[in-house]
Amino acid sequence: MNGFLLPIGGHKGYGLALVVDLLAGLLSGAAYLTHVKSWVGSPEEPQNLGHYFLLIDTKWLGAADWLSGRMNDFKEILHSTPPADPNSPVLVPGEIENRNLSRARREGVGLDPSLLAKLQAFAERASSA
Repeated sequence: MNGFLLPIGGHKGYGLALVVDLLAGLLSGAAYLTHVKSWVGSPEEPQNLGHYFLLIDTKWLGAADWLSGRMNDFKEILHSTPPADPNSPVLVPGEIENRNLSRARREGVGLDPSLLAKLQAFAERASSA
């Protein structure tokens, strides 16, 4: 579909893709639908991509405990869904990143020995200057 978001999830995915393109493309003044340049066919041309941000003050929706309970239920339903690939469980956005952050805080961040040597040499030069 030359430059358009490939819809997923049948008619609901198609509708979601249209809303995203309306908000982030058409209403933001950026390119939309077939006006979006292909980054494959024309990587040197500006894409003119737009962005749309929505902020929701959840205090207006209900108590924090109520919303937290519903969010946890939502997550548990997703996690209990049989995955398409039994070796890849269903995850929620940010779950992998949060696991990696927890591991890095617990174990530190691994560095290639050659990069570590360069950083140590740079630190020595900076401290003696």
